[in-house]
Amino acid sequence: VPVERPKIVLVYLGLDNAVLIPFYARVLNILKDLLSDAGFAMHLASVLHGGLTQYSAAVVIGANLIPGKELERLRYALSGHVLLVNHKMSGFISVYNDNLAGGYMAIRRLYEAGHRNVAVLTKFLELPFNFFHDRYKGTVDFAEEHKDLKLTYFSLTEKEHEKASCRKLVQDILEKYPEITGIFAFSDIHAFEVIQVLSQEGKTLSVIGYDNADFSSLLSPALTTIEEDVTGLSRAVCRVVSSFVTGEDVTDFALSPRLIERNSITHIYKK
Repeated sequence: VPVERPKIVLVYLGLDNAVLIPFYARVLNILKDLLSDAGFAMHLASVLHGGLTQYSAAVVIGANLIPGKELERLRYALSGHVLLVNHKMSGFISVYNDNLAGGYMAIRRLYEAGHRNVAVLTKFLELPFNFFHDRYKGTVDFAEEHKDLKLTYFSLTEKEHEKASCRKLVQDILEKYPEITGIFAFSDIHAFEVIQVLSQEGKTLSVIGYDNADFSSLLSPALTTIEEDVTGLSRAVCRVVSSFVTGEDVTDFALSPRLIERNSITHIYKK
């Protein structure tokens, strides 16, 4: 006879600062309400302790930063009722936003506007596999299909997340790569810094971001960006957790991003 567990869901944070990241903060707030409506309590933790069997399921954010032994321990304790958010790993169920499609979509938008020399400002590619790698792969895939397109990649490492460093990188692009007419920033906060530098330098390069952060519509020009489905992701997580408990079959679930069209992309003449 299966042992009935209390209806408590563990949200295990591999990203210590996940609650400070706007996207995940919104996911956690929506998820808490959805789980409550479904009869679950939600517990947050960044360290695994004993007593894991008290949980009906676990939702893992930042799995790429968690030792494999910890994930296996979690899966063993919860009979496989472990869901990874925005991360894919063999042997685990995943719910994720399709960052490969998002990266592809961003470059396609610039290409359709006539841009053939584009800078891509990446981040976190030096870390173990994460969704930024998929975002990067999406840009590569589009470029491989369009041989007249040249992408030049610039990596924002950990110490370069400060505003001054990001702005210095954009200034270097303007000085050393005059052929570049469009910039895809892997996050809206960096797209914001790009727009600030362009304004100061009197340049009109096209810019597209990623996240659809709350401030992106307030910029001048308002930022065209890629939006991930926060509500859809939260609902999918809740559905999978419920299916774990009821014993229904579950599979990976990908959510499609969408383009938020604003005013930061200029159509240029294409020969």
